[in-house]
Amino acid sequence: LIHTETEIKRFFSVTFAEVASSLENRGDFLRSYKNCLVNLEKVGRIADDSFIMKNGDIISIPKARYKEVEEAFTAYKY
Repeated sequence: LIHTETEIKRFFSVTFAEVASSLENRGDFLRSYKNCLVNLEKVGRIADDSFIMKNGDIISIPKARYKEVEEAFTAYKY
């Protein structure tokens, strides 16, 4: 599933790995956990081990990856 600002799209012809590899190379998408990519442009902030998206959605960040994800987000923002 791909969640956009206006809809949720389902894809059956490509794998998550295929989508992830192309988006991660752009630099504005970050893997939160195994099967979740986050568009950093849409993140409002990080709080309580979660991304707080600009639209209010909350996406958890695994404790094992929190420091790495937080550093990548900070580097992206600045």
